[in-house]
Formats: sequence, structure tokens, C-alpha cells
Amino acid sequence: HVHVGNGFYRKRVRIPAAWAGKRVWLKVGQAHTWAWAWIDDKPVAHFSEAYRALKWDVTDLVVPGKECVVKFQVDNAYTGYRNTQALSAHRWGGLTRDVELEATPMGHYMDDAWVRGDFDRQEAEAHVELAGKRVEGTGNRLRVTVEDERKEIALRSTPTPSTYTLKIPLQHFRPWSPESPNLYT
Repeated sequence: HVHVGNGFYRKRVRIPAAWAGKRVWLKVGQAHTWAWAWIDDKPVAHFSEAYRALKWDVTDLVVPGKECVVKFQVDNAYTGYRNTQALSAHRWGGLTRDVELEATPMGHYMDDAWVRGDFDRQEAEAHVELAGKRVEGTGNRLRVTVEDERKEIALRSTPTPSTYTLKIPLQHFRPWSPESPNLYT
């Protein structure tokens, strides 16, 4: 906890041959504070998201059935905190959660999704971003459900990524307050 500066991580892994034809992701649970990632000396990402998991599509950087080297450089010298006096004696950093490679089917996938409430209109506003190549005849509709209310739309045939916004009126609107902390699913 007293080291200030860079830490280096390196792992040689074999990509399973069964992952041929699948999308391959590099997933990082947490890195503190500034980090760089490579696969076989090819850059994957430079990031400074110290408190959330991230993932990147590395399909084009790996070969199923062959080995690759996954490398990270993590620098804890910059904390981004205003009160650095408390951190001067208790500095920590590095890869502080799991790092994984994962394979998923090719085709459309949900890259980002979030929902916010519109108090004045008493509705939920869902934002969904799809990426990847769309396979014709499968997954041609997007459906969002909030509680018992549902909205479904046809997907556009435009290239991805595509962002969709769906507004879902809530019949039984329950606003959040400290006295009634209602949460929707």
C-alpha cells in the first residue's frame, strides 16, 4: 500500500478453439487509477474508471486455438482526489478485481442500456444502444418492460451502433421520495 507509480501485469492464455465464430471480450472488474491494456502488444484501451467494471470487444485481436499475451499497466500516482493528504500513507492501486476473457454469440448485442423517470409525464424513458451485426430474421424487435408496462418496437435496418429511446407511460406511477423510496424494475 505504499508503492506509488506503475504496476505491470502479464498473463499468457490460450483462446479456446471452441470460441471460433464467437465475439470475444476482455473484461476488467476494477483497476485503480489509470490503466492501459494490450493483447499481444496491440492496444485495447486506456482508461481511468477506478470504480466500475469495463469490457472491450477484442475479437479481432485474438485467434481461437492459439495463445496470446494479455498485459496491463496500472498507475496509482494520480488519484483524482482532492484530499491527497489522507492517501499519502495509504496509497493503493492495481488490478483490484477479476480480469476475464469471455465469448458470446455473434450478432446484435446490447452495448448500453439505462432508464430514467420523467416525473411530469409519469413515464419511464428507456435508452438502449445496440451494436454488432444484425442477423436477419432474428431479434427484429426490441422490448422494454418496466414493472407491468411494456413497449415494443421494430428494429431499424440502419447500421449499428443504433440508439433507441422508448417512452413507457406508467399506469401506476409511484414517485420516489425519502419517505417512500419506490424503485421500479
